[in-house]
Amino acid sequence: ERAAGVVEAALEMALPVVSAVLAVVFRIALQAGDAVQTALKRVGVWEPLMEVITEHRGIFVIVFVLPLSAMFDRALELREWIIFHLYSAPELHERRVQDIQQQVRLAVTAAKAGQGPARLCTARPGWLSVSMNPRSYKSSSARIAINLFDILSLGGGKSGQAASQPPQCDVEQKSYVWVEPMVSMGQLSHFLIPRGWTLPVMPEMDDLTVGGLLMGVGIETSGHKHGLFNEQVLEYEMVLGNGERVIVTRDNEYADLFHALPWSYGTLGFLVSVKLAVIPCRPYVRLTYYPCRTLSKGVEKFRALTEGEDDSIKPDFVESLAYSIDDMVVMAGDLIDVIP
Repeated sequence: ERAAGVVEAALEMALPVVSAVLAVVFRIALQAGDAVQTALKRVGVWEPLMEVITEHRGIFVIVFVLPLSAMFDRALELREWIIFHLYSAPELHERRVQDIQQQVRLAVTAAKAGQGPARLCTARPGWLSVSMNPRSYKSSSARIAINLFDILSLGGGKSGQAASQPPQCDVEQKSYVWVEPMVSMGQLSHFLIPRGWTLPVMPEMDDLTVGGLLMGVGIETSGHKHGLFNEQVLEYEMVLGNGERVIVTRDNEYADLFHALPWSYGTLGFLVSVKLAVIPCRPYVRLTYYPCRTLSKGVEKFRALTEGEDDSIKPDFVESLAYSIDDMVVMAGDLIDVIP
């Protein structure tokens, strides 16, 4: 017991240190990146430098990007481990959301007084994004720091089981996972699958985030049973442009906002958490291949596997791979408990 107490005390001391270090890294990276970019543009070398980096991106990635990415991932993993062992993610979430609300209110007050920009955006730096699109609008907007990277609970919401507790697969009691918007698909799948759960629609790119898939155009993966990624949302938690915090569901007073949020690119508020439906995950997938030698046969087979009202007789997964206009294979996958 004494050893357990020492470990818990050490974790309690380490958590704010790790969180503070990550916050400082974000802030320094954002400010340093802006300063370097501005300086290089001023002396006229920014565009030539980008051309050189693009032309020799392999060397640049190996020497700089991969080591920095590995260090960043290990820091996040350490932070997640500490939070899981302290059972403290929901409590920390409450504090962080209150801080976001305060940032928004201060920015709005400054804008009304003519002492700051009127537009709000996240302070997320470009290097944290999968997209390579330029974000010049951030330099003329009030940037709100939203460092929300945690899985909060599995199925119990604010009053339920913490994410770090042992798994107990009960469909009635554990039908969703409560996460913050910067949680990635890799982080989520590694958390859910060992506990016997998965998302109905799980994009396969590990670095895609929940917030990006919902607020951006999350069409990277879809399903014939469960639709697009946003269709597994049960509840959004939002901070609006005036600092108000609201819970958004498909049948409460914010139902119109619920349907408007997907693909809105953050124009309707700041996403601070979301509850996503989960389904039981079995250990194996049985894959059946259907070779098709004509386009019409391929389309016919695909439609036969995916159409109809009774989802219980449809395969869990359906995909088609075309080698030419007429040569293709339709693949049907089913979750199973044992290998036949």
